Amino acid sequence: MKAGSCAEPIKHAAAASTVHASVDEQAFSFFHLKAICVAGTGFFTDAYDLFAISVVKPLIAIIYYPHLNGKLPLTADLWLTGIALAGTLCGQVFFGILGDRLGRKKVYLLTLMLMIGATIGQSLSASPLQGVGVMTIICFWRFVLGFGIGGDYPLSATIMSEYSSTRWRGSFLAAVFAMQGLGIVASSIVSIITVRCFKHAITQISVLYLDYVWRIVLGFGCIPAVLTIYLRNKLPETPRFTADVVRDTEKAARDVDYVTNNLGQHFDDDDHIKTKSDVDRIDAKKLHRYLTYPSIIRNRNFWVLIGTCSTWFLLDIAFYSQNLFLPNVLTYIGYNPSITMPNAAWYKADPQHYPANMFVGIANNVTLHKVFLADTPHCGGACAEAVYQKAYKTASGNAIVAMMGTVPGYWFSIAFMDYMGRVPIQFGGFGLMTALLIVLASAYTQIVHASKWLFIVLYALTFFFANFGPNTTTFVTPVELFATKYRSTLHGISAASGKAGAIVGAFAIGKLFLDTKVSLQTTLAILAATNLVGMLCTAFIPETMRLPLMVSCSETQSLFGRILARRFGIQQVDPDHVDFINEDMRESSTELTAGGKNAAM
Repeated sequence: MKAGSCAEPIKHAAAASTVHASVDEQAFSFFHLKAICVAGTGFFTDAYDLFAISVVKPLIAIIYYPHLNGKLPLTADLWLTGIALAGTLCGQVFFGILGDRLGRKKVYLLTLMLMIGATIGQSLSASPLQGVGVMTIICFWRFVLGFGIGGDYPLSATIMSEYSSTRWRGSFLAAVFAMQGLGIVASSIVSIITVRCFKHAITQISVLYLDYVWRIVLGFGCIPAVLTIYLRNKLPETPRFTADVVRDTEKAARDVDYVTNNLGQHFDDDDHIKTKSDVDRIDAKKLHRYLTYPSIIRNRNFWVLIGTCSTWFLLDIAFYSQNLFLPNVLTYIGYNPSITMPNAAWYKADPQHYPANMFVGIANNVTLHKVFLADTPHCGGACAEAVYQKAYKTASGNAIVAMMGTVPGYWFSIAFMDYMGRVPIQFGGFGLMTALLIVLASAYTQIVHASKWLFIVLYALTFFFANFGPNTTTFVTPVELFATKYRSTLHGISAASGKAGAIVGAFAIGKLFLDTKVSLQTTLAILAATNLVGMLCTAFIPETMRLPLMVSCSETQSLFGRILARRFGIQQVDPDHVDFINEDMRESSTELTAGGKNAAM
């Protein structure tokens, strides 16, 4: 190596800083709008597919469990609800790591293809093999679906944050995440329209036409994803990743020009990550040092990760259990009453013809149509009308709550994220959710007796303050608080912690609520307690509003961080950036020393 190579790390650091500054100071452009739409469409699909199951569960129950009056068995209900969340957790960690190892762009399209394939698969679920039931097939495809959805969390957040300017970064990230709200509403609206289209067939011919309804509703979720395949494939690698990890500042500068002046011109999309020999890839050793150097107690990144993981975990316990079991809540308060179906008109008691176990197939190739209709009268008259009303009210109730609370909350976050700051929004959202759930739990009887609509309004407000609160901020802050080389991985770990909370909500809280021994009031009180703890854990989160990304990922100024900084002397620098320069300097110095010794010999 030449003697002048000692200056290379400093030269690279200056060039990388120029790339960051160019992105931080850019004005809003058409490229940003396109990136928001492409990344946001992924979240539209994510939310549609994850939450559509709460709308179609009653329909599946009516078809496959008529002997239980259209209610899923507890085990089937919990697995159908929670299996996609388990897949999401795995996908968040797996694709988060790949996003830092291989690059954001290379992995981004794969997650979309997984979502499309799994969505089609679940909508076509059947019982093709003896011993394998339709519920098992649905659960398999929903796990694969969740795996793809999981990858979208860290990659969409990381890509959008690394494209964004300092001024609008929070709003851009919130806009991407807000597409979840539209996905939730769309799942209800598509359900309403589909049920209405099949009203005559359901009430006059056979309730088995609900089998078409739930398949159409689930299958519709792949349409927006299919429409964005081309655009997602054409997104360039983020300039920050190219500069900091690939360490190709010239390529990063060209990509900055494309991003900031995008008028449709060509950008250089060469396969530089495979050919560059000095790519600074993440590995287990580097990640361990990033989170523990000089010690865990003095490491700013470790405590921030504790904050992002704990708040997301606690938030999702409440948020997902409230969303996924919303149809059950509406039934519980009397908005969507239970139905009673005459056994004689619905199924044959012989388990050979209609096994109830979710893991057992329909034996001897007996079709559902034959099971339900052969030698038995169809469910007509009042019975069929009750089934139709059950399906319609399930979808409409979900849509009402989403329109009243869920969607407005997301858009309030877009409007105020870069004016109020992340921490105040998160702290206030947790606090107001806690207060509302305490009111609903303590005065449940009085509220429901006074008006079912009063309960629905208060319940919808909890979703408003979740989305104009921690549900959005927990998505935004992890990508702002960690260095480029670790950003996707640590956002994936934070998001996976959230999905662990969602699994707790789907299985543990769901079991409590669906078990008739535990009242809705008790369940709401438990959710209030989790939100209260989440509010306290917000003390770990530093404020990142209006801070350049290189600065926000080195800040320690959370409430808890200030205490640690005073007590243990935590430095407000980006240790990854410092280590990056120091390691290059050490390598250069070592090579120069070795070269000098060889020359002397």
